[in-house]
Amino acid sequence: MKVVLLFPKYYTLLNTFKKGLLPFCSKIFDIDYFDYTPVWKRKVNTQVFRLPNNIRTKWDKQYFRSINKKYIDEIGTIEPDYIFIYNNQGLLPDTLEILKRKSKIIFFLGDSPFYTFTNGENLRILSYADLIISPDSFWKEQLEILGLKNIHFDLIGFDESTNYKLQPSEDMISKYSCDILFIGLNYVDSWGYKRALFLSKFAEFDLRIHGNSLWLRWFEIFPELKEKFTMKGQYSEEFVNLLMNCAKLYPVDANPGLLNGVHLRIFNNIASGLLPLVEYRKDVETIFKKHGLPIIKNYDKAADMARYYLNNENERIEIIKNLRSYVQLNYSPEKSIGRILDLLR
Repeated sequence: MKVVLLFPKYYTLLNTFKKGLLPFCSKIFDIDYFDYTPVWKRKVNTQVFRLPNNIRTKWDKQYFRSINKKYIDEIGTIEPDYIFIYNNQGLLPDTLEILKRKSKIIFFLGDSPFYTFTNGENLRILSYADLIISPDSFWKEQLEILGLKNIHFDLIGFDESTNYKLQPSEDMISKYSCDILFIGLNYVDSWGYKRALFLSKFAEFDLRIHGNSLWLRWFEIFPELKEKFTMKGQYSEEFVNLLMNCAKLYPVDANPGLLNGVHLRIFNNIASGLLPLVEYRKDVETIFKKHGLPIIKNYDKAADMARYYLNNENERIEIIKNLRSYVQLNYSPEKSIGRILDLLR
């Protein structure tokens, strides 16, 4: 069995899917349309939805047509049995019409198609799916209302070759040790304010934030975060795992587009041995609460929760151990991919 993964190469999720597919596939190919397009074009495309319709239409026609032509040529040579697609990956309906003749199409939604603006066709193309995997039960309900079928709620856990427990050296501990760690971008709009507000609740502790330059705009409102901030470079997966192994707690805020669902960062935290403190979402509580995952239902309670687990080290370690066992048993990449392939047979 041959499989093509249309995933961003910089996402750890790509390696997780590869690991899950290995027991079932003879050949796995990964294709990232970023390899087809220069950086400046990708940056323009993230903002082009703001432009007048006539300009946006011309841009879309040129930008996406060039990507899709390369898709057809490359995937046509491979002739895979299955094509797994993360979000939309710049695909157009007529491309999927061609690819569907020889391959089964599976979408894995990392973001709500109602909130993703990088491709105007990102909702329409789901009608070509043989299966849609959603980590959010509400997204599933929304899409079913539209008449879309074969939508399955599922999660895929951590890849232990990417996120794992290690013993940092004394030098690494002296450089990177902290009680609370956050690694992530920020935004220019209300999503950015929400993230900064969330992290501000942990500012009284030994907190380190690694992020992009958009964090800087929020320090006027949340000056307590300024000294906690480090400008993030091109961090390798190994370095991110090291940072996680040098911390104890990781606040996981929910993207506003995640309505009920589970942030995949939770799995990475558990794998690297630090306890996630997770903003409430219905699916998170349903899946994890009875296994001890701390869930924040009110930002004003976040500091008390962090303080409790920092003062109760043995309990923190025991919860991580229980969560790891639970995830490995139910959401290992092999088990999750096995469930997906069973649905396609």
